[in-house]
Amino acid sequence: MLKAGGGYLPLDPDYPSDRLLHMLRDSGSALLLTQERLLPDLAPVIADAGAEAWTIDGEGVSRIEESADNPDVALHPDGLAYVMYTSGSTGVPKGVACSHRALAGRLGWMQAEYRLDVGETLLHKTPFSFDVSVWEILWPLATGARLAIAAPGAHREPRASCGCRHRP
Repeated sequence: MLKAGGGYLPLDPDYPSDRLLHMLRDSGSALLLTQERLLPDLAPVIADAGAEAWTIDGEGVSRIEESADNPDVALHPDGLAYVMYTSGSTGVPKGVACSHRALAGRLGWMQAEYRLDVGETLLHKTPFSFDVSVWEILWPLATGARLAIAAPGAHREPRASCGCRHRP
């Protein structure tokens, strides 16, 4: 999404339907990218929100040959990169928008403060619906480091976590 010039809103399919519906309506999301296996459970929420859903896998997906070149997309620093929703512990969940400028600033600060280099690996273990996941994913990709993606809950198992970090 970011490379194509769009912003994104991560939705956890395990969230209650009313929370997902609120997030879709409140954010004004018109298009939802999802996996085919999740579509049956999400279809009522998507319909109620007036959004459209595209599956990114499965039988009906056609693969179009695309250029390997980077897309020529003009991004504005203050343009939307992503929206994360609060837990809603004080009432209704609220969307917090993050700009490309803020995201780049955060990644730049992390690199200056903690230095992640080519040949190093960062373990991604946080659900996509939490803001920490943004840094866990984009920081290594922006610096040429490796990104190891842990299975859900694997970071709580030391052996699984070590195995994930040491795979090439």
